[in-house]
Amino acid sequence: MLDKNEKIASNYSPSVEESEKLGLLSKLFEEARSQREKSYRFFENRSFESFIQKNKDNFNSYTAPRNKSWKARVFKPLTHNRTIAVIAQTLSSIIKPQFIAQNMDQKVDREMTRVVDDLYGYSTDRERFEKKFVNGIVNGCIEGTIHILDEYRNDIRTVKDITSIDYETGEVKFNEGVRKDFEGLSAEVIPNLEMYPGNVYVFEIQDQPYIFRRRLVDYQTAACQYQKYKNWEYVQAGRTVYYDSELDTFIEKEEDDYDNNLVEILEYWCRQDDEYHVVIGGVLMTQVDNPIPYDHKMYPIAKTVYEPFDIQFYWGNSISNKLRYEQGILNTVYKMMIDKTYLSIFPPILTNDTSVLGEDVIVPGKMTPIKSGSEINPMQYYAQGVSQSQIAMVQMLENSMDGSSVNPTTAGQPVSGNATATEVLNMERNAKVILGLFGIFVSFLVEDFARLRVQNILSFYPEIEDMKRITVSNRELGDGTVGDRVFEFDNLEEMTPQMKMEKEFEMLASVDNGEELVVLDKDDFRNLDVFVKIVANPEPRVSDALQQLEARNKYVTYANNQLIDQMENTRQLVRAYGDDESKIIKEGVAPAPIEGQVLPSQQFGPPQPNVSELL
Repeated sequence: MLDKNEKIASNYSPSVEESEKLGLLSKLFEEARSQREKSYRFFENRSFESFIQKNKDNFNSYTAPRNKSWKARVFKPLTHNRTIAVIAQTLSSIIKPQFIAQNMDQKVDREMTRVVDDLYGYSTDRERFEKKFVNGIVNGCIEGTIHILDEYRNDIRTVKDITSIDYETGEVKFNEGVRKDFEGLSAEVIPNLEMYPGNVYVFEIQDQPYIFRRRLVDYQTAACQYQKYKNWEYVQAGRTVYYDSELDTFIEKEEDDYDNNLVEILEYWCRQDDEYHVVIGGVLMTQVDNPIPYDHKMYPIAKTVYEPFDIQFYWGNSISNKLRYEQGILNTVYKMMIDKTYLSIFPPILTNDTSVLGEDVIVPGKMTPIKSGSEINPMQYYAQGVSQSQIAMVQMLENSMDGSSVNPTTAGQPVSGNATATEVLNMERNAKVILGLFGIFVSFLVEDFARLRVQNILSFYPEIEDMKRITVSNRELGDGTVGDRVFEFDNLEEMTPQMKMEKEFEMLASVDNGEELVVLDKDDFRNLDVFVKIVANPEPRVSDALQQLEARNKYVTYANNQLIDQMENTRQLVRAYGDDESKIIKEGVAPAPIEGQVLPSQQFGPPQPNVSELL
């Protein structure tokens, strides 16, 4: 076995420029790491790692070992329950990006908004983004900060395609092939302990001077992604390459802080210098002047917090941290109550007979012989039983925790006692206020991520062979019907911007047999903000039955109104019920008027003369 302190020369011999770049990256990373390891007043003079661990312990109801065998070991999981309630309350609303035309009077703005909306929905549906979004909300409530990375992925693996099987001998014949599991844009919730911002006193991630991400992955997983890089051959599991100034060469060292099958992947982004680098096990994988591989040239990470500590502090506060004092006192009170009850049942006994020892003698109906003249006196010098003041204190602490999170009524839990209507309304109003701030920050997260995703779609989809022509099903077409919208990315010939837009959205947009073709040129989307704005507002989730009821009421309201397109009115009703409008609706047939419905011309009586006729 190799000596961990032994210096072994590495086969990795970078150039002078690569050595300087590695030295600079190492210096910047150590500065970012030293900032994280400092103690901050926001964390009660703890480091960020200690803050995260304490939050996890509170959420998971971690109970420290007993210091005495008879004492109670209690952790009432109110922090866990309140956190789950906040998560459920947050997810009870639909928070999705809304793409709105900057100028509703401009057809180009309206059509581009439809295109962006369809492409965004298509990309997020492919990767089941909602599941990742839920994980991000959970992580934000527990740890206080959410990071969501948006990147291009091309997951390819070697498989064995079976050609024949002999079930008698068990012999299997196969040919090796390549299978593509996924190619496209994919979101990832980054654990907070993997993030190293360049300046912890800058709140916005896009304003950071630089950011690092450090993660430990197994060698096989890293090889699937980076084995085609030119310097991959120098990467070894469980070992790191670094420069030794005494020997003036690069040496290898076995790492102590992670297992032998893992490698350290260090990613670096810098917007100011437009650089992106990957260092694996101390080996620089990218070229010296490698740029950020995104056309938007932003950090490919959207970030938000549960609650800000300060407008100039990067990390956010969490529910677990907000409830830490009440949770700690509550645990102590419960331990005291249980210990007092235990002492009341099994009181300490003073005796001069050493043969009468242990709690096994205190058994109902059991007879234990003692020596004559033995004295047995239960100790009375301690408080016995549970007092009303302790019960009141427990109730007070639980009420305080309700005020800092979500009350049981809003969480769907029964409440003891008879609460008045005013108390219930006040509790629900308090929950909305508390969740309101978090809901706003989540909306910012959704907007930022949508902006990154749309820009990445327009950057990568035209370059991916399988994405140059995509079909988005069940979308509203130009003629009002529902069908498939087919998007083609192409480089159109030189035209004025207005001519290109007209060609894309008018000449090349055709509806045929429930299918609409839209040809796009990605260069037209570089200034997307000129045409489309992105907003995200929480909307309550509505059941299918309620949606159908609203659609039916709206249909009745609009029926017989000569100013309303009755065919479109009927389509909206059919869609609300989830039926196939192409099979139900008869084209060219006007809907029959509803009996008892007052026509618009009858609502206001006979037409009145205007002022000019009276003069």
